[in-house]
Amino acid sequence: MALLELGRAEEALAWQDRAIGIRPDSGKFHAKRGNALRDLERKVEARVAYEEALRLNPGLSEAHYNLGNLLFKDGKATEALPHYEAAVRGRPDIALNWYKLGITYAQLGRYKEALPCVEKAVRIAPSIPNAQTALGWLRLQAF
Repeated sequence: MALLELGRAEEALAWQDRAIGIRPDSGKFHAKRGNALRDLERKVEARVAYEEALRLNPGLSEAHYNLGNLLFKDGKATEALPHYEAAVRGRPDIALNWYKLGITYAQLGRYKEALPCVEKAVRIAPSIPNAQTALGWLRLQAF
């Protein structure tokens, strides 16, 4: 089990810092560093880590998704949108990528674009929390 899943974010951060010291060109290590910083609620540093991960590996879907989450939670849906779009392009098989893209479109008032995203998320993983409710609400908004 990963250190973050065990609630050991400080330890995970130390491991990622060591890994980056060995492989500073690894986007995945920077993304995982961002996850540890996010869990420590060090949002500014987490954003920098995700951006560095994406500079090194622009197609790193998990970094796009996590940076999108960080931005969305800070009320920056417009900035989050291209990251969720990139996450979907990179990993269209992950339901949460579609769900977050749909919710972001909805937040921006783009309901007709949001609806097929949330429908796709529900097809991939029907048990996503709140997805069925969001889907019903979007069906009302989109038409």
